[in-house]
Amino acid sequence: MLLNYAVNHGELLITANNVSPHGTSSVHLKGVTRSTLANNRLHSLYPGMVIVDKNSSKNLVASNHFL
Repeated sequence: MLLNYAVNHGELLITANNVSPHGTSSVHLKGVTRSTLANNRLHSLYPGMVIVDKNSSKNLVASNHFL
């Protein structure tokens, strides 16, 4: 499963995933507002599992397992 990049979206629900990419980040949100990232298992070999940048606001990141 490739779940790593969302641009200029609102009210996304990212939940109950097992994310183990081979890239540099597990989830990258750019310009995303009022979204939820919860109850996921995120595994990464690189720094920056979750990156929230470029005018992203009002996002909830809760109850995740970071490995």
